[in-house]
Parts: sequence; structure tokens; C-alpha cells
Amino acid sequence: MSSHQDYARDRVRDALKEAKGNVPQAQRLLLAWMDFDELLLRAIAEPHLRSIAGYALQSQLFDEAEEQHAAQTATPVPDVPKPVKQQTAAQDDDAADAFGLALLQNVTGGARAQQFGFVTDEMDAPQKTSARHIEAILQLAGKEQK
Repeated sequence: MSSHQDYARDRVRDALKEAKGNVPQAQRLLLAWMDFDELLLRAIAEPHLRSIAGYALQSQLFDEAEEQHAAQTATPVPDVPKPVKQQTAAQDDDAADAFGLALLQNVTGGARAQQFGFVTDEMDAPQKTSARHIEAILQLAGKEQK
């Protein structure tokens, strides 16, 4: 063992003795002593310098690889689409009226029902709807019967 290591062991024993076995207090003493004693700092740190240097290198390499990956996978910010012109309340009412009218025509048999999918044969027209049903549909649609 080198004389530096012997010196470090002696100072660690002194710190523990002064702190009466209290490890956190002994640690604080050693750190305070290392502020003024470069030989103690070097003697305590020397066995760990290879690991510290390896960690610093690996950390730097990892950071560079992460930055390179981020630069390669960065996606450009897409253009923000222009806002769609919103319909006015009158246009909404017109659309609702047209929908309601088409619904009523389909229910009452006034309009021919549309075929769905690949159906090629004629669909049966709906049966005549009673006045009570028409009135209920109008009430649900928020309209009064004229």
C-alpha cells in the first residue's frame, strides 16, 4: 500500500475518532479537511478516479448519441390549417329543417327510401304512418304541426 493510502486511512480513523463513531459527522469532517488538504483529497479520490473518468466519458457519449438521434428523428412542425368558416345559426336551422323534412318523408312514405349497399331488388315502401306518430316526430323535432 502506498504512503498516500496509509495517510488517507489514518485521517479516516482520526475523523471517526473525533466524531465518536458518528459516520455522517466523520464524513463532514473529512470533507472539511479535504478543502485544505490536497494530499488527503487525492489519497481518498485516487482509487476511484478511473471509474469517475469512465463515467464522465460514457455520460458524454450518451448525451451526444441522444442529441444525434433527436436531430435525425425530429419531425417538422406541420402547417396549421386555416380555420374553417363556421356556419351561421340560420344555416344550421336550414340544415336541420332539410334533415327533418327528409326524415318525415321517409317515415310517412312520401319519399322513396334509399337503398343501402349492393341491394339491387326493389325495397318495399314503408307503410302509412299514423297521425299520432307524425305528431310525436314533429314534437321531438321541436316543430308544431301546421
